[in-house]
Amino acid sequence: MSDEGQNEPEEVDETELIAAAREGNQRAFGSLVERYQNRLFRFILERVGNREDAEDILQITFVTAYRNLGGYSDQYRFSTWLFTLAYRRTVDRLRQRRNIPAEAATDRVVDAHPAASMEAEEVHDRLWGLARRVLSDRQHTLLWLRYGEDLDLGEIASVTGLSRTHIKVLLYRARQILARHLATLKDEQLMPQHRNSSAHRTEQAWSRHPMMEKS
Repeated sequence: MSDEGQNEPEEVDETELIAAAREGNQRAFGSLVERYQNRLFRFILERVGNREDAEDILQITFVTAYRNLGGYSDQYRFSTWLFTLAYRRTVDRLRQRRNIPAEAATDRVVDAHPAASMEAEEVHDRLWGLARRVLSDRQHTLLWLRYGEDLDLGEIASVTGLSRTHIKVLLYRARQILARHLATLKDEQLMPQHRNSSAHRTEQAWSRHPMMEKS
């Protein structure tokens, strides 16, 4: 392997980066930031609804992480620890301002969810937009951690402090709420206005989306 290849951040073992960062190596911590900043930003943005607050919370999260690296336990994945910090900072911000303007909730990262086709991307964006409108902050957060970030129940429990059973119940209720709204709104607001083969494929995509799984 060439020296150039060895300098690529993604080829450096994460535990080595964490150990180096704990010793004060800012370059190592910078590599960790590069690995997780996009995921954390999407997660925070989904919660707070605007980029300015999301960027501020993201910076606070990484500053907090750097200052508290000594307290990180490898019992958990580093990403789970970061999401825990981001979740707590986000909750603090939302407590400061409970009313999120509806127009702010649409200020999303356009390319956050690349899709195989425009239809699939539209389904994805519309479904998450619906979730943001009709679910509670907690339900939406759990749904995003599970399906947006693909965390398992144990990791979500570590991030939120909720029990696995409580998480499963809240996820089930959230999916039921979404299913009810989809049944009443898909022909009006959510589904394409023209009922053709494209609309039929879109409707099928709704039912196949992982978020709408029955389990």
